[in-house]
Amino acid sequence: DPNSLVGLTENGGHCRTNEVVYELQCKLCKDKYFGETARNAHVRGMEHIDDSESNNVEKQEKSVILKHCKDKPKFSIKVQNFQ
Repeated sequence: DPNSLVGLTENGGHCRTNEVVYELQCKLCKDKYFGETARNAHVRGMEHIDDSESNNVEKQEKSVILKHCKDKPKFSIKVQNFQ
């Protein structure tokens, strides 16, 4: 399924297998989140997406995707000494 997080991942595994341990990885910084679910990875991945895009504050607070984006700076600065 192209809408599934697993479907967007090269060699992501079979997204319809129940009772799995899964790994979310940030494409920018390569940080990883490991989770497990009795449901399948497609359903759990869609829940992660829905939580991160929700207007519901409770869902936003439990979203590991949103928490990661807020905790990790998008840019860094390095001072170059020029003479």
